[in-house]
Amino acid sequence: MSESYAARNVNGAPALGATTQGEECPPKAKCRRFTMTIVAVVKEMVQEATDREQYPLRFVPMAQKPELQFATSLVRTAVEPAQIQARIRDAVKELDAAQPEPEFSSMQRALDERVAPRKFVLVLLVWY
Repeated sequence: MSESYAARNVNGAPALGATTQGEECPPKAKCRRFTMTIVAVVKEMVQEATDREQYPLRFVPMAQKPELQFATSLVRTAVEPAQIQARIRDAVKELDAAQPEPEFSSMQRALDERVAPRKFVLVLLVWY
């Protein structure tokens, strides 16, 4: 979980190994409370929009949530991404051959896609 989630939910105690309550509210279903054990705390990260309030994050292992249909992995590399894609594909296949082949995108491309609509509006405002 993120540092802010841990800070909010463990009342100043050491986070690792602590348990906290969570709540899951699927659409059109009754909310369900559950207990989580904190196994890692990560730094805060930028979420969808940087101009809105950021919220604490928690991460759940996919093995505990088999209904999850997708996953995203971030890989930091000092080399060109194309140089490691084959190794990542092989690792995914080795872990679970039934998984679809991963898709790859650079962080710059993902960022460009996120800010493109705002850039467009800004250009229009400046132009008029």
